[in-house]
Amino acid sequence: MDNHWLLSVRPAFAASFLKKLLRIKRRIVETDYGRFFVDPASNLGNSIITQPAYEPQMLGVLTSLLKEGDLFLDIGTNEGYFSIIASNLVGDTGCVLSVEPQSRLQEIIFCNMELNQASNMHVFQLALSDDVGTARISLLPDMNTGGSGLFPATRYKIPTQIVPQTTLGRLLDLLGISRIKLMKIDVEGFEYEVILGSQGVFADGVIENIALELHPSILDRRGKSADDIVSFLEGCGYQRNSAFQTLVMSKAQ
Repeated sequence: MDNHWLLSVRPAFAASFLKKLLRIKRRIVETDYGRFFVDPASNLGNSIITQPAYEPQMLGVLTSLLKEGDLFLDIGTNEGYFSIIASNLVGDTGCVLSVEPQSRLQEIIFCNMELNQASNMHVFQLALSDDVGTARISLLPDMNTGGSGLFPATRYKIPTQIVPQTTLGRLLDLLGISRIKLMKIDVEGFEYEVILGSQGVFADGVIENIALELHPSILDRRGKSADDIVSFLEGCGYQRNSAFQTLVMSKAQ
């Protein structure tokens, strides 16, 4: 049954209600990149079902840069799609660190791990920012869980969740990690705090490559600048990797 029409229903919480009314359930989908337990009436699930690959540009970054034995850091894991793909790429001698604060997604992430036997993948249910403590995340309807974040994205009231929060630098220190091949970051406008809140990580070249999803419109509303992030990374010796359409900053050798 084709459920993609639900994605155009507004507001999104009405679409979510209709989905429950129609008893649309998650199902396991086989793809070229793994098996995934998807919601067919969500942005992510519909894309995985109907397209050859979800976000092919980001997929190209992973497949080009990650090799056996590498370490991949996925900040803003959502349901674990890219973490699962990275898990296969880095193999048994590699490692995937997946950071996703939403409680409602934890069971789905672990289901996808089990479906793909991703034993080299480790999940951290927390938010990354520029301070240690707690954070309140705004939860978008389940049509687009990937759009949830620390900055309210709707004019109407939506559910929130309090989650533990730490800095990128502190997390890596606690894990004893000094080298990361690739970091993907997609945190809906809080890439500013994640990066500029742990400047030493980038100045020291701990992360070799950064696949960065910038959200300039959200940053503007928060009084922040996407240019500040890019300028800081360039000052640390990172350069735009022209091999990719996605913004990838690679540490100059």
